[in-house]
Formats: sequence, C-alpha cells, structure tokens
Amino acid sequence: MNDHVIPLSIPFLGEAERRYIQQCLDENYISHVGPLVPRFEQEFAKLIGSQQCVSLINGTAALHLALKLAGVTSGDLVFVPALTFIAPVNAITYCGAEPFFLDTDPQTLAISPDQLSDILDGQCERRNDGSCIHLPTGRRIGAVVVVHLYGFAADIENLCALCDTWDLPLIEDAAEAVGCTIAGKHLGTFGAFGCFSFNGNKALTTGGGGMLTASDSRQCEHARHLATQAKSHPELYIHDEIGYNYRMSNLHAAIGLGQ
Repeated sequence: MNDHVIPLSIPFLGEAERRYIQQCLDENYISHVGPLVPRFEQEFAKLIGSQQCVSLINGTAALHLALKLAGVTSGDLVFVPALTFIAPVNAITYCGAEPFFLDTDPQTLAISPDQLSDILDGQCERRNDGSCIHLPTGRRIGAVVVVHLYGFAADIENLCALCDTWDLPLIEDAAEAVGCTIAGKHLGTFGAFGCFSFNGNKALTTGGGGMLTASDSRQCEHARHLATQAKSHPELYIHDEIGYNYRMSNLHAAIGLGQ
C-alpha cells in the first residue's frame, strides 16, 4: 500500500513575498494598521470581481461575521452540508443557532438543490413577516451555507434561485475555491456573502487569514467595524456593539500580495 500523501496544496513563497514582508519590517507596520491590508483587500476584490472585501484572521471569522450580518441568531436553524470542514458548523453554533445537515450531491460534493427544495416545500412555511419556519420544530431557518469543496462548484445558480424564492440569505464557503468560476463569475460572489480562507494549505495563502465579501457593500463596512472590536472612534475606546478581534495583520497581507 502506498502511504504517500498528496497534500491539498503546497504553499510557494518567493521573492515577492519576501520583499513585502521586508517592507512591513522596515516601516514598522506589523499589526492590522498598515498600508498593505487595504491594498490586499483591493487586489483580491479585483481578482474575484467584487466591489469590496474585508480581510480577516481566518475563514472561520468570515463565516461567523457573515452569519451575524445575515441575521442568524439564537434558536435558528441553518442549512449546511454534511460533508464539510468543521468551520461552518462551528460558526453556526457561535451564533447560538443549530446546524441542519443536508445530504451531499455526488456530482458536486455540495448541498443537493433537490433535497433542499424537498425540505423547504415539505417541511417549511413562509410567514407574513417574511420568516421561513421549519414546521416540525417551529424554529426559524436563518440561512443556507453552501460549501464549495476542493475547487468543485456547488449547483450555485439553482441554490441561489431557491434561496431567493424563500427569501433566505445564502452564504458561500469558498475557502477551497479561490479563483474558481462558473461562466466567468467567481465562486463566493453569487450569494449574499462569500467567505474565503488563506490557510497554509490553500491555493492562495497568507499563512493564516480569510476574506469576506458581500453583495451589499454596506455589509462589508459593518463587517470591518465588527472585526475591529466595534470601535466607533479611531483613538478613543468607545464601542457601540459587541465586536471581535478579527482583523488581518499587515504581515499576513504582505504574503497575500506576494501571492
């Protein structure tokens, strides 16, 4: 038996990464305050064809903020594929919600639109206030998380159509699908939110990091605020809501720019 392991992705770090890291050290910008962070965000947004992106410490942080901004709250159910890394499941529980696992489509390795449609039509009801209620439990469906595994694209167009019909926010976990497209449109830009990972085993790496994009650029601004401890003043310690320490450092952005 051959015990040779084929890794998901092997990082390549070259002269460009070294040059940007040296710039951070020379300029003494090593935290999230630094010129390379917004530059990396702009370059990544340009790469995927998005208006705006927010760099974060990892892909899990992106999923957590996406769920919060989508309005997922305690007691909700969130549809998520049974075949996935643990990150989206953990992010759902961070919000006090519960994962509702769906079977995997063998053709796409993602959520099956047919099963999602069957559950929505057979077990859910749309209320006058716009909420989608799971009748067997009486709980609200907060969102649908679609995971694009190993660069394979989910049937995202049909899944988006279903979510639009039921007025459910669709969150794309494109952690393993950076650069993958359908008809020229990048995965992670179809739904209400797109979440990316730049871990060391990803095709584009920052050593550790993530990115969030949204169809509504105002949500990106809110995400940036939440990721910076919801600090409402640049110098004073005034916070206007519960925030998180989720911002990417200038050093990590340096590696991302080099990539």
